[in-house]
Amino acid sequence: MLVPHAKPAVSYNDLFGTFCKDYLNKYIRQNYYWTGSGSAAIYLAIKATRAKKVAVPAFTCSIVKDAIKKSGAKCQFYDTGIVATLADVRKALAKKPDLLILAYNFGLIPDNLNEILKLCKKQKVPVLEDCAQAFSFGQNAQFTIYSTGIAKSLSYYGGFLVSKKQLDIEKLNSLSVKQEFLFFVKALASKSIFNKKIYSFVSNVVLNKIDGNPKAKLYSISKFAKKVVLRQIARFNKMQKIRNRNFELAKDLKYIVKTKSKSNLYLVLKTKNRDNIIKQMRKQNIEILPAKSFTNLAGKKFKKAKIAEKEHLVFSLYRSKKEMEVFVNACRKIKL
Repeated sequence: MLVPHAKPAVSYNDLFGTFCKDYLNKYIRQNYYWTGSGSAAIYLAIKATRAKKVAVPAFTCSIVKDAIKKSGAKCQFYDTGIVATLADVRKALAKKPDLLILAYNFGLIPDNLNEILKLCKKQKVPVLEDCAQAFSFGQNAQFTIYSTGIAKSLSYYGGFLVSKKQLDIEKLNSLSVKQEFLFFVKALASKSIFNKKIYSFVSNVVLNKIDGNPKAKLYSISKFAKKVVLRQIARFNKMQKIRNRNFELAKDLKYIVKTKSKSNLYLVLKTKNRDNIIKQMRKQNIEILPAKSFTNLAGKKFKKAKIAEKEHLVFSLYRSKKEMEVFVNACRKIKL
């Protein structure tokens, strides 16, 4: 069975290699701070700005909401679909937030990003670009965060807070030896679990283990984990070429959500016929699913977010060309 989830980018060489060259300056052009997670980076940015009211998309990963809560700030939700629009942000700014989070869900960048940032600048509201699923993008606003968690463009654990100005940030606790070892074991196990020959036997266990309501992970990153991430950054361009190639193979399919700029971490679909598509793809031995932790965080009144939660599907683009061709051909056989 073809697996829908992001194939772990981490390799055995990343985990066991000895050579490690720092290519970070190639991708990060501003002040940066290593963190233990993307949610820790959000938390630290809020604490550094002393923001009390944070505008956050109603549709995004639920871990963002928890990071804001743990910072002591209040969420001011603004209604968005999968991709935020200028009109969405204008409504958010009407509530006078101290900070606005612009989430690039599934690595999709708003086409009118420049207009959004100009509007925020005019109203003197700092912006945090949530690039947890879009490594190398962002760095257009006051803050950018990246995640190097297991299902991201770079995958192990960790993240970055990037800022135009130097920050005096809170020092977070480090992981215990046991916790560090568990990350290592999970990374090794993921190489087998997400193999298409094995996944069909363990899919129910995997889906049950995926937390639909993850909590913010507030810790620092170890020297070992930094080296694992840096080894992936050294070959990031090669990984992106694979993702970009596979998007080109699928870009003409129906229901694809497209923006001019995107990380191609996932192929994103939006359709009212989601359940029917899932069933038809399973019959062809292919699993495609919604992202479990991406939900409407704000309630029934937020109609765009509600629709996005009910209609989105995602499929990892980090896979072989042969697998992607199988997926594309299966999609073309769907009858609605």
